Amino acid sequence: MFAKVILLVVALQACLVSSDTPGIRQTAAGIFQIAPMAAPFLTHKCENNNFGAGCTECQKGSLCLGSEQPVEVDCTLTSGTPYCNKDQCSAVPLEVCEANARVEKFICTAEGFFPDPKQCENYHYCEDANAASDIYNCPSGYVYNPVTGACKLKSSASDCVVIKCPSASGYGTYGTNRTLYAYCVYTRTPVVLSQTILFKCAPNTAFDGSACVYQCTKEGNFENSADMSTYYQCSISGEGWLSQLLNCPSGKKFDATKQICLVPN
Repeated sequence: MFAKVILLVVALQACLVSSDTPGIRQTAAGIFQIAPMAAPFLTHKCENNNFGAGCTECQKGSLCLGSEQPVEVDCTLTSGTPYCNKDQCSAVPLEVCEANARVEKFICTAEGFFPDPKQCENYHYCEDANAASDIYNCPSGYVYNPVTGACKLKSSASDCVVIKCPSASGYGTYGTNRTLYAYCVYTRTPVVLSQTILFKCAPNTAFDGSACVYQCTKEGNFENSADMSTYYQCSISGEGWLSQLLNCPSGKKFDATKQICLVPN
């Protein structure tokens, strides 16, 4: 086990040489951080017919029952104390898990990479819409880079970008990035930010403060890759480009080659 940890640490150090590096999935992040600490945490195993309990992740553990099938324990589901600490569910996370405890999964709105709304050192990967996100941690000194979907070396405070929510429920922005945005939800009594829902604009569109708008470069009709039963129409108005999202007639799809709606073959 320790040989594997050493190899993983060496691999991580090699990655740090490049300008951008992949993050570490949160459930695995502890492997690197826990090495100087007591071995039982995150290495607890049920083997050789042993008995006892131990932590396997920041919020999970296992109960060894000799030759019987071990019982897997998820503290977030089975108790009011969400962390695993000192071989039992606890209200207090281990120091190594404290930073991770501040990062929460969210329900995805689309497939792909998303920044964490509050922590620039973390990011999420969504396999599909309506799925729970997977959390990734950047190495120390790195922050998430939405351009590459990986971690970049933090060279200044401005590199740390998080969602900026308004003072009441409404749309929030992600720095100067116009392809990512959020809807921030506040409770009424007391007024607390309760949810930050992240969204990603479709290709060739950008968030204008209230919606994703197609970025026109010439007049004509253009496909909406997210929904081929609709299309974008670009025209010149007195104030510049006018972009409209229009619907195809019922039963027809937009043909990007002919720039019109046709019955699919």
